[in-house]
Amino acid sequence: MPVTTRAVTLRSQANADLIHSQDQATPTSTSTGKTTRKYPSKQKRKQAQGQQIISSVESQICSPLQPQSTTLDAVLTSEDIHEQPHEDVTLKKDDATVEPTSSTPITSSVFPTTSSPTKNDDNDSIISLESSNNDENEIFVGDSNHLMNEPVIKGEVTTVTSTRGGKMIFMSGFAYLYMSMAKETTGWRCVRRNENCKAVIHISKQTGQFSHWNGIFHCHPSDAGETRKCDILNKIKHRVLDQYISIKIIIEEEYRTANLSVEEKRMMPLPAQIESGLHKLRRKSLPPIP
Repeated sequence: MPVTTRAVTLRSQANADLIHSQDQATPTSTSTGKTTRKYPSKQKRKQAQGQQIISSVESQICSPLQPQSTTLDAVLTSEDIHEQPHEDVTLKKDDATVEPTSSTPITSSVFPTTSSPTKNDDNDSIISLESSNNDENEIFVGDSNHLMNEPVIKGEVTTVTSTRGGKMIFMSGFAYLYMSMAKETTGWRCVRRNENCKAVIHISKQTGQFSHWNGIFHCHPSDAGETRKCDILNKIKHRVLDQYISIKIIIEEEYRTANLSVEEKRMMPLPAQIESGLHKLRRKSLPPIP
């Protein structure tokens, strides 16, 4: 029988106690580990479910410009939570609350852009914003050819005087005012300034007839009634200057001689409306009394 000392006996006894304590601690640690694993998993599931409900409500209330990082990070399935540790999940939630301006792209399925065409319940398509580019091709009132294109036709030139005493001519139902004078011709522009008509004709100085035009069409129809009206009023002015009789009688005689139609009578001014101006014209033509 081997000799055992007191020190060896104490050492062996200490080793036995250590082994026994380790054997007892192993199942407890495994059980606690299992419980700790199970307990956080259930808690995480509950948190994930609650977070999903909150995220769905926020997605309906928030505007389309709100970043979607909080919603995408919060909607985590139970399987992803099992794979990721508890610390990573909490860090993601903290990052979502602290940094709302995430760089996560917003897909068109969640918030469609307004520029793309959409459809109503009645399958009526809404035109996109690109259709506004077609407005450039629309015709406005200020354009010279918005109603019609009336070419300049050579005809008899009639020289008259405008209401302001300026030079004025008529040709083929259109009236023209004096514009400029060249070496061989005289330029006349259309009288319709308010309609932005840019037609210009040139009359020869030698013959007094139509020479050429600038190629721009009239944007209004010819008005033969206006030509006839100016012709009658010019005859009245010449008689007022040449004949020293009642101006009212001259006006009535010219109206009867012209055989005016119903429409022309509506266009012509009444004798009382032009009598005062004709009296002034007659007084200016007379020499001053010495």
